[in-house]
Amino acid sequence: MAYVLKIFLISLFYFLGISNVSSQNIFLLEKPGKIKNYKYYVGDEIIIELKKDSLIQGKISNIEDFVLIINNFYKVNIKDISAVYRKRYGFTKLYELFLKAGIPYFIIVSINRTINNEYPIVDKSTIIISGSLIIAGIISKLLIKKKYEIDNKKWRVNMLVF
Repeated sequence: MAYVLKIFLISLFYFLGISNVSSQNIFLLEKPGKIKNYKYYVGDEIIIELKKDSLIQGKISNIEDFVLIINNFYKVNIKDISAVYRKRYGFTKLYELFLKAGIPYFIIVSINRTINNEYPIVDKSTIIISGSLIIAGIISKLLIKKKYEIDNKKWRVNMLVF
């Protein structure tokens, strides 16, 4: 009797668990013939450029057969995508670091020279150092997004719907 009850409970939990299972669909940006690829899942942030020269940015709401739904509003056909932009997080960190170093350096050195009655308050070396850090931050900001052109030779997009 205990054996039958055990089998019944295991079967019950098994079938209840199956009813809540759904597949994980994937939007795939890949380099043909290579291992390199980037996978996007439902809930991921994405930036897409369409062939009509419009840019769509937002969270992936759903991935269907040949259709990507972004922000529960935009339906994008896979054939309409001309480019995908990816954020490079290393440059994001460099951007934050350089700006967080350059601006305070300028302010602290200027305040220090004012307190010590030194003239000029902003000397040449302060301008060079803080200016270099701020310019490096601005250049890093320009390099944060990388554009992957979809031409089916270098990069292509695919949907993996299970």
